[in-house]
Amino acid sequence: MGLYCWTALFEDGSVNPQKKSLSSKQNIVTDKARLTTPKVDRIKTQGFARYIGASSKTIENVFGEPLEKLPSAINIQWWVYSLNEKYYFKVGIDLLTHKASSIFVSGKDGLQYEKLRINMPFKKLVQLSSLYANFKLNYHEQSFQLELSEDDLNERPLLSFKNNSYAITYLHPDSKKVYAIEYLDADMLLKKKMYRIVSKTPLPVQFQGETDWIAMNNMMPADLIRMINVKRSLAGTPALISNDELTQASQTILDELGENPKAFLTKEKSHIIKSMLSGNLNQKQGLYLYGRSIPKKLYKTVGLNRNSFNIYCVAPVYDNSDFFSDAVLLRLILPKLVSSSSTNIGIAYDRGMLVFIIDK
Repeated sequence: MGLYCWTALFEDGSVNPQKKSLSSKQNIVTDKARLTTPKVDRIKTQGFARYIGASSKTIENVFGEPLEKLPSAINIQWWVYSLNEKYYFKVGIDLLTHKASSIFVSGKDGLQYEKLRINMPFKKLVQLSSLYANFKLNYHEQSFQLELSEDDLNERPLLSFKNNSYAITYLHPDSKKVYAIEYLDADMLLKKKMYRIVSKTPLPVQFQGETDWIAMNNMMPADLIRMINVKRSLAGTPALISNDELTQASQTILDELGENPKAFLTKEKSHIIKSMLSGNLNQKQGLYLYGRSIPKKLYKTVGLNRNSFNIYCVAPVYDNSDFFSDAVLLRLILPKLVSSSSTNIGIAYDRGMLVFIIDK
């Protein structure tokens, strides 16, 4: 069924618990003799969708000089805008075209009177646009079809605008309000592989070009803390403060796992870490270590007590938006970071592997 009547089926915005899966979703690209997609009624171009495809000069003229310019692993440069503790968005400038190909919003955006916004109730979202399960994309004279599952429609529905841009609306796992929005063009939408893709031709390559890992390793932690603190501010929770001792402990854990992961983890998990730190950008299996899955030996290595601190080791993470697009990070880890009474955090990052420690 191309169009789902979600207002009638899920008045309370609930998710069918039998459909929930906490595994990192992998999408299969298949060949079909024929691509069939019902007509999608695109909605009026609004909000940040107006700036998808705009030149970097236009972005700077409209929004001003960004707070930071962050490198990425996907051939874009992120321009970060965060004017205060509740305000956060960033614009992905394509390094080849020098145009905005993606805009990620997780806090207040400063745009007035826009219908699509953070904390928008699910009922308002379905009033703004019908939610479709199938989309046809034309990219470089080739046709692609996106197929959204029931979980997709209930957790990350996709909107389509009249200017041929799109918006992934990430919903809060409990309240079902819009938790983050990612506006993108067809190229970025296909590269993300967020939804199942049906195609008779190869997909655009997600990771391309050279990655400035030194800059990413240095800048990713601060940007992640900034984004988390925006969410904490909106939730009425005091900001986390970067702690030097916890940062050093996180780096020590990252170094130890990189040098000899088998001393702490199973063979399978050790292989994931080795693959990540070798620079493999196409690692399919995710690593989610937290709570009791963190061995006591790892706590002892950095002289911390499990009763006083929480250690997290997750991968692959190439951008803080992964905390919304990855089901495990969104449902099980991000809520702990946003709602906890913790006051201190330390983060270490290296080539897609993220280690962070917070106090209890």
